[in-house]
Formats: sequence, structure tokens, C-alpha cells
Amino acid sequence: MKRYLLPLFATLPLAVFAQEPIPALKASDAVTTQSIVNSDVIGFLHKVEAKNKETKSLEADFTQVREDSIMGDTVRSDGQFWYKAPGKYRASFKPSKDDKSYASEIWMEGNTLSTYTPKMKQVEIVEQPTGEEAPINQMLLGFGLQVDKIQKLFDVSPAEEKKAGLYGIDFHSKNLDQSMQYDTITIYFDEKKIEPNTIILRDSSSVITISLQKVKFNPDIDDKRFKTDWPDSIKPIYYQ
Repeated sequence: MKRYLLPLFATLPLAVFAQEPIPALKASDAVTTQSIVNSDVIGFLHKVEAKNKETKSLEADFTQVREDSIMGDTVRSDGQFWYKAPGKYRASFKPSKDDKSYASEIWMEGNTLSTYTPKMKQVEIVEQPTGEEAPINQMLLGFGLQVDKIQKLFDVSPAEEKKAGLYGIDFHSKNLDQSMQYDTITIYFDEKKIEPNTIILRDSSSVITISLQKVKFNPDIDDKRFKTDWPDSIKPIYYQ
């Protein structure tokens, strides 16, 4: 835990292409092309931000697959998450057939992150930085985080791997502390709905793929949903 240029050519006479050889691509041309591509990414993120401007709450089911290169294992788990503005969040994992020790409850409120793992009878509470130094919630990154803030925290580019019907963006971390130690976060958006479909988190030792289903915008969520509810007998471990 702590852990588009084609219209330009259409205006030129065909004789130009017949008489003049096509010049080799210069480095500066490549930079310009990349800038245009990245500008398209920023434009899409503005659409995401605009769509979610009136979002006050969220609810979704998800499937998570974690591939650990150190342990050499793959663990699948299912769960749900709930979010309520301005800062209440909870993710609840169902027991996994692969490894039930991964079943957890996660709460975030303000700068406090709490994780409860029932099988291990363990609660960990992390007091995170606030203000400009605060980390982002990777599960909410695809739901309209301000583009200005995204550009402060990440270098963005089109996802290296393309997926039909989905618009993929790679978010390359500028500050691991603020990206929860994930080097790269890739989000594939449904191009029609302009909402996240798949989130891929990469750190130094693992790849976590989260597939979202049944996303609900502005559901009525009782504040009791966000109340921590581990047994009184468990003494939390606190981290700064």
C-alpha cells in the first residue's frame, strides 16, 4: 500500500508530388507531429473534465487482476467502489478465489487512507500530504480530474497499445509520491460515453489491470457507506 495533417496536403497541386521528391522527415517535424498528437490527448481530457463537472457521486463494479513479477503470481479479485464529493471514497473487495488474503476494504477521506484486510486482521492508516503535495486517487483520475492538475503531475501521451473502440492515454508520473508509486497509469476510455473502461497501473514490481462495469453517475449514497467498520479489537497501524 505504501507503497490530424491530411487536409493540408489536399490543398496542394498533384504536380507537386509528381515533380518533387518527398523530403526526409526532420527531427523537428517529428517533434511537431508528436506535439499535435499530445494536444489531441489534452483535448480529450478536457472533454472528460467537462462531462464530469456536475458529477457529485459515483458507483461502479470492478474486476482487478494483479500480476506480481517478484512473487510470480497473478491474483484476480472483484469489488465495488463508491465516491462522494468532495472527498469520500470507499473500495470493497470480495474474497478472491486465488488468494483470500487480498480481500480488503479501502477508505479515503480528506488526506486519510485506511486499509482493512480481514484475513490478516490488520488495519493500516496513512496520513497523506495535503494541498499541492496531495496524491491523486488513481481510480478517480479518469472521472474528470482538472486537466491543469493532470499536467502538473503527469506527462500524457497516447497509449502505446491500441484497443478498438477505446481511447487510450498513458499518464507518466512526474512524482511517484503523488501517483501512489505508480510509474505509469494507462486509462482506456469508451469513446462514445467518454468514461473510463479500463485502468492499468504499473509500478516497479507489478501490473494491476482494473476493468470497470455498471458505472453509475450521481447515485444517492448514504454517508454511512464511508464509515470505517473494522472490529474494535483490531489496533490500527499508523504511518506518516
